[in-house]
Amino acid sequence: MKRWIGLLVFTVLLCAGTAQGQGIVLEGVDGGRLSEGDLARGNAVLVFWASWSPRGRHIAESVQAVTRSAGGRASVSAVNYQEDAGTVQRFLASSPFGVPVYLDVDGGLAKKYKMANLPGLLVLKNGNVVYQGKLPDDVGQVLSDALK
Repeated sequence: MKRWIGLLVFTVLLCAGTAQGQGIVLEGVDGGRLSEGDLARGNAVLVFWASWSPRGRHIAESVQAVTRSAGGRASVSAVNYQEDAGTVQRFLASSPFGVPVYLDVDGGLAKKYKMANLPGLLVLKNGNVVYQGKLPDDVGQVLSDALK
């Protein structure tokens, strides 16, 4: 009986968070949170990555290029795909990004937006997807087109 009550309470709390427009919420490596509600307002650029990915070795330079290319037209964040905070913090100690880094521990945000490539790029305008896919070599042109 206690198990059912606990499950009921968890379900109610989960539904309450979704009803408030939060949906998926990611924890930041250095604090803070990123919610789907945050992504629904303004322009947002997310770089999805994982330290174990062969293309992830030079991801810091790529994230910095994305930030320069966004030129203040969008908030830029990095989303780590399915790694724990300790692993991500060790990676960032030698390769800082200069943008907030959030943990998609269960891959829920990546799955929602069908991010199948690492590193991947997701560009949102007021919550609407305007680019989704592999992090392109010419990120400047992609962002210029997407953020018109």
